[in-house]
Amino acid sequence: MTKRPISFSGVIRKRLPAIEAQMFEGVRQAVIVEGLAAEGYAMSVKDFRQLLYRARKAQAATKSKVKKTTDSGVKKGQEKPVEPEKNVVQKTTEPSKKMSQDDLQKMLSSDIDLDAL
Repeated sequence: MTKRPISFSGVIRKRLPAIEAQMFEGVRQAVIVEGLAAEGYAMSVKDFRQLLYRARKAQAATKSKVKKTTDSGVKKGQEKPVEPEKNVVQKTTEPSKKMSQDDLQKMLSSDIDLDAL
């Protein structure tokens, strides 16, 4: 048995966009597996699905890392990251009215007219 130049996982990761496009077009996974087998990468459909899952997971992790490094809050030409404002509270012009015990009792004892709603 000759050694393959790329591992099964490597082949799936490398061809992931093409595999995803084929699957989007409706090509069955078994047909994709047969194509890979013709190139010397024989595997079961179950193994293909597992490798596909891992490749997608690795791709998502890579995209997440790239996003975190590019969205670090550092503007071009700045050395320190820009701190987001914390505890920003909008002030209203009207003072808040506190409910008294009597107001609370009136509200709880009143009947709600559902027809008026």
